[in-house]
Amino acid sequence: MTVDNFIGGHMSEKPPGRHSGDPAIGLLEAAIRADGRGVTAYAESFLFRCPSTVHKWRRGESPIPILVKRMLSPQPLITNTPPAGEEDD
Repeated sequence: MTVDNFIGGHMSEKPPGRHSGDPAIGLLEAAIRADGRGVTAYAESFLFRCPSTVHKWRRGESPIPILVKRMLSPQPLITNTPPAGEEDD
């Protein structure tokens, strides 16, 4: 513990997790806000994950799985462009 981390007998806030720069965290936060039921309900009923896992993702302590990132993406079903010469019906 350093002097900078010690404030009035208590540890200050934890430093950001090593995944804290992941842009998907912002998408996750926005999805939770849009859902309106809070982290626990969103985690359990929509993501089918333990709320503590989702909290770890939000703090950047654990990486958000690629499938969850795809689901959070503004265009989650678009992964590849069709080959040249083929048209979409």
